[in-house]
Amino acid sequence: MINEQIASKEQIKEMQTALYHVVSQGLGRKAETERTTVAGKTGTALVFTETNDDGKQAYNLSFCGYFPAENPRYSIIVSLNKPRLPASGGGMAGPVFSKIVEYMIDREM
Repeated sequence: MINEQIASKEQIKEMQTALYHVVSQGLGRKAETERTTVAGKTGTALVFTETNDDGKQAYNLSFCGYFPAENPRYSIIVSLNKPRLPASGGGMAGPVFSKIVEYMIDREM
């Protein structure tokens, strides 16, 4: 049996507000665009690879978001692999997300 709704409407609204604030006030600011409202979450993770033995670190950077924030229609996940610092999900994957959003708006998708 699949539940159609796994959280209350109040809990969903609270989570949507938090995700909006990640972009409007937090580390996801670079995912923002003046063309629409965006909500989402950043991610930065250290990744083990065989090449980590030489002292270099690898990172997975991500931004997962949706728009328009007040009435979600689209969701996008951007995931980047980066071999060394600096590494920031919001600072590096966020702008890619923003460019994709603007591309979609320009083409009326």
